[in-house]
Amino acid sequence: MKKKLFFAFFGLFIFSAFLNAQSLDEAIIGAALKISRDLPANTTAAIINFRSDSEKLNDYVVNELYGAILRNRSIVPVKPDPVQLQSIRGDLPSDMTDTVGRESAQRIGRLLGAQYLVTGSTERVGSEYKINFNAIDTNAELKSRYSVTLNPQNDSQFALLLGIKTESNSAAASTKTQKRKQQEEIKNWVSFNAAFVPFFDTYYFSDIHNSFGIGVSISYEYMLNPKISLGANIYLNYMFFSCYLIFGIDAAFRFYPWGKTFFIGTALGLCDEVSDSGDDFGVGIIPEIGWKIDVGEKGGGFIQTGITVTYMSQVTMSQEWDSLWVYLWYPRIYFGIGYAF
Repeated sequence: MKKKLFFAFFGLFIFSAFLNAQSLDEAIIGAALKISRDLPANTTAAIINFRSDSEKLNDYVVNELYGAILRNRSIVPVKPDPVQLQSIRGDLPSDMTDTVGRESAQRIGRLLGAQYLVTGSTERVGSEYKINFNAIDTNAELKSRYSVTLNPQNDSQFALLLGIKTESNSAAASTKTQKRKQQEEIKNWVSFNAAFVPFFDTYYFSDIHNSFGIGVSISYEYMLNPKISLGANIYLNYMFFSCYLIFGIDAAFRFYPWGKTFFIGTALGLCDEVSDSGDDFGVGIIPEIGWKIDVGEKGGGFIQTGITVTYMSQVTMSQEWDSLWVYLWYPRIYFGIGYAF
């Protein structure tokens, strides 16, 4: 009994904290909890609109509220797609209130397959903003309401979405711009890498052999822009059981979706496998995925890690297997250090 009372008290404490939300994200989570609690379980609620003077804020609130209700897993949220949104636009409130008439609510509910509709709006009160969320049924009867007052001076994200400049978000924007400029200055990266190298080879895709070894490589990259680089790699691998030496040089392409951290890429180059049975020359295709850590600014160091998989097709030059096609593939799990300049 004491445990139940404790958890009930704890839940009320958390809920009351969201009722006194200090940030926009806290307000959205508080609204999601309140709506999910007030509406019947497993029913469908459509988040149809949020009204303010900022389209960025409207889109942000609708998307975040949808995600917060979805994560709560009590009711099923839906959002109108662009075609549906165009169809219901005339039924949405035209002012800053979030009142939807009964006939409009029924039409929207039928179109979206929802039993409840969720709307929201902002109302300026002096230097603060009152945020309102309403959940109604298809008869336009109010079933849940959540309101909170926020001060943009205390929430830089809220201020940015509203288009209001504050000291905190101006400083954050300045820092972000400065960091981006520092990163954009970086044009050249060099790195030294060590790798663990499993190895497989097969003749006519039969008689499979495998081994493993270690490798080293030196890499150079030139940034064409903050997301794309071209470069070259020189590597040497030693395979223990088969006593192979694999030497290669290739041209590499890398793509950084979010700028100088996570990357994907590929390379094409020449490989030479040296063993007791002779030299084998071939062409290697090398897809790659990796991550740079603590890139820093121009003149700074960085560390990186990644995985490549080389697929090589070649003609063996040994006397034992004259003119025999050999197919090799070996992952390289590498870790390196480098310098940006």
